[in-house]
Amino acid sequence: MNKIAIVFFAIVALNSCSQKSESDKTDKNDKAIDARKQTCMDLRNGTFKYCNPESGRFIITRKGKLQIERDTVSGFEVRGSVKWKSYCEYELTFIGSSNPKDKKNIGKKLNSEIIDVDGDTLTIKSVLEGKELEFKMIKIKE
Repeated sequence: MNKIAIVFFAIVALNSCSQKSESDKTDKNDKAIDARKQTCMDLRNGTFKYCNPESGRFIITRKGKLQIERDTVSGFEVRGSVKWKSYCEYELTFIGSSNPKDKKNIGKKLNSEIIDVDGDTLTIKSVLEGKELEFKMIKIKE
């Protein structure tokens, strides 16, 4: 009987040490969310490049409410107006393009959320006309 009691108390003690209280979990989640918010705010402005090799020829410059994507091969530029909805969510409205073929996109809205930040690399999930996209961008030196 003593052996059973000792084993039972050992199991209870080990479980209580390994389990976090709900408030500990909430505190850690809140700190992670606060860190992500701060990182999103740090990366709102700057010069970026897509990580995907097919899109890597585009350089994105975002400053304040203006975003410009420039195709380094053709030289075409697409301009957008950025409206931040929250720390890590924004709406990009296409406002102009130097490529006549892109004129039909003026006024279209791209809703985006920064879902992960790893150093200077952002993972972004966007929705444009019901189509969901996920891509990565890296902040480059200006």
